[in-house]
Amino acid sequence: MGTVVDVTERKRAEEEHQAQLWFFESMDAINRAMQGTSHLEQMMSDVLEVVLAIFGCDRASLIYRCDSEVASHRVRMERTRPEYIGAFGLGVEIPDDAEVAGAFRSVLTSGSPVRFDPESKRALPSAPADKFNIKSMIAMAVFPKIDKPYIFALNQCSHARVWTPPEEKLFQEIGRRLADALDTLLMFRNLREAQRMVEASRDELRVLADEQAALRRVAMLVARGVPPDDVFTAVAEEVGRLVSIDSTAMLRYAADGTAAMIAGWTETAVDLPVGARFPAEGENVTALVLRTQRPALIKDYANATGELAARMRQTGIRSAAGAPIVVDGRLWGVIVAGSIQPEPLPAGAELRIAEFTELLGTAIANADSRAELTASRARIVTAADETRRRIERDLHDGVQQRLVSLGLELRTVQGAMPPDDQFRAQLTHTVSGLAGALDDLVEISRGIHPAILSRGGLTLALKALARRSAVPVNLEVPAGTRLPAPVEVAAYYVVSEALTNTTKHAHASAVHVAIEARNGVLELSIRDDGSGGADPTRGSGLIGLTDRVHALGGTFEVASPVGHGTTLLVTLPLAEG
Repeated sequence: MGTVVDVTERKRAEEEHQAQLWFFESMDAINRAMQGTSHLEQMMSDVLEVVLAIFGCDRASLIYRCDSEVASHRVRMERTRPEYIGAFGLGVEIPDDAEVAGAFRSVLTSGSPVRFDPESKRALPSAPADKFNIKSMIAMAVFPKIDKPYIFALNQCSHARVWTPPEEKLFQEIGRRLADALDTLLMFRNLREAQRMVEASRDELRVLADEQAALRRVAMLVARGVPPDDVFTAVAEEVGRLVSIDSTAMLRYAADGTAAMIAGWTETAVDLPVGARFPAEGENVTALVLRTQRPALIKDYANATGELAARMRQTGIRSAAGAPIVVDGRLWGVIVAGSIQPEPLPAGAELRIAEFTELLGTAIANADSRAELTASRARIVTAADETRRRIERDLHDGVQQRLVSLGLELRTVQGAMPPDDQFRAQLTHTVSGLAGALDDLVEISRGIHPAILSRGGLTLALKALARRSAVPVNLEVPAGTRLPAPVEVAAYYVVSEALTNTTKHAHASAVHVAIEARNGVLELSIRDDGSGGADPTRGSGLIGLTDRVHALGGTFEVASPVGHGTTLLVTLPLAEG
């Protein structure tokens, strides 16, 4: 008996040793599977593959989410023998009837594995057992700290298997390790998702910042009164750089169904000529935007039709996207971005352009309004100058000449009368009065529009002003060069008003007037050494001059510190119109 007991104990010890060895070897394989990847789905797949081999079962699965209150559930991951494909492989949901819900509750409320086999006296849920040929099962709840619970389950489909205590112990330990691994990889996944969200937000913020910076640059141009053509060119360049495109074209729609090229920008392709007009018809971005009033994208311009499409192909454009420009609620024009690259523009490129063009409507409306206002003011100033010139001409050629003739006739009568005639003194008084009236008329005529300005130009007119000024004037003016008439008239009246103000208010001893034409601009400066304190907003006569200068697209600056004289700085563009 001692020999038998000894053999039995040695056998039991050997079996325990083998069981422990199997346990540790299995856990080592599980640990390697868990540590072999940082991807959550791959980890679950690898672990279940190892579990399938360790237990020699037919199916290993992870069920998520496990909620007894819902109508059905899905298997999150499974590994099976080829002949026993389960719900995951088939892509089906398992209805949660009363039996399934009860099994879920049993597993979720148990602190250890739950067996469904011939010795456990627990019945398998009949519907999934029949559908997936389950003869026995062992399952346990896995509770990650940062997620909802999973159910870890093994199925035996070939026969009704009884799960042994060593298998149950190993299964429970694998479940615990699964909870830790799920926590780690879920944290990694959440961290990666958070990082992606941060990067996406940073990219969105960068895009928004770029758009806002571009819009701010355009708005600054509008605020500085830059000509609309320059504003439109800047808009085309901003859009091109914003979407990293090869070239952009800005076109304005006309009532006759055409589109005029008003601005363009390019780094590599040949530009369409500014001012060119094309029919907005066919299958091209410009025509599509006109018809739909929505952004448009054409990935292959080889198939685009219409005259504009043909011209764009000539410039090397292979794909293009465009977005409408809406001003004051109406379709104003379109911005078209073209690419010469072999790869077509990506889907959504037109939406990126549209996001920026939505912000441009106000800037373009302001530029348009400013241009229209400037043109209107220029027309008003020109009409007023023409009226002045006509009145001066009528006075000089009509009333003034008649008065001169009457004066000559009276002097003839005066010379024919005897010296002692009683009416001679009265006639002499009348002739003197007529001469004074004629002088006054000449001054009035000169104030309305100096004839010398029309005949001799700005230089001679300013010299005449300087001679008549009560304050000594030092002139620095170019000799002989004629300037556009509106510029000469504006400069003359600025100097005339400045000399009048100096005489009346400044108590100055000298005035310096300098004029220089360079780089397409007339620069005019007027400085006196008087008392200063001039305020253009208080009816000093400078308001009208400011309007006149601004109407011609010029600038008007006044510096008049009290006690330090007054300086006027005026610039006038020399290009007519």
